[in-house]
Amino acid sequence: MAILVLFAAALCAACALTGADSSYPFVDVGSPYTTSKITPATVGQPSGVQQLADIAVNPGDVIDLLSATPEGSLAGATVQLWLSPTVRGGSTFYCGQYHEQIAGAQLSAVYASPSPENDFCIVGQITASTAGVYTLNNIRVQYRLNGGDVRTGETGGTVWTVCVDTPSPACPTPPGG
Repeated sequence: MAILVLFAAALCAACALTGADSSYPFVDVGSPYTTSKITPATVGQPSGVQQLADIAVNPGDVIDLLSATPEGSLAGATVQLWLSPTVRGGSTFYCGQYHEQIAGAQLSAVYASPSPENDFCIVGQITASTAGVYTLNNIRVQYRLNGGDVRTGETGGTVWTVCVDTPSPACPTPPGG
């Protein structure tokens, strides 16, 4: 038992010294990305594309993305997820303009020092086959960090509600509704 406690203490100290974070590479970048988002939609039509999670890549690291699975109340809906790089537009940074497949993507930092341009985001779109309220509250991502073992991370932070042909006080009126 004492050896196990010493090992755990050594592991925590190593994490503190290296700056390792159990949520890395998924970051909580603050508002508006950690808020609830509500989107109106129509049955059979894709919702708008929504930025759902951010991935920060530390200089020197290589992240191999293997899969991304949406989680939440999504029965009766299809969720499409994409990876998008952060790009600079003047003095502003944007993420979500370009869509790439997540599985098989290899992420590495563009710059040798921390920069928003080293970051990526996961964006999504929901298409529902029936009217209702659909909620995506997490994305489970499998990845490898620097060629290591397969890891599973959860993005959390954003709760995205898509109201499909379902107006209510909590949901805005759908387009054309």
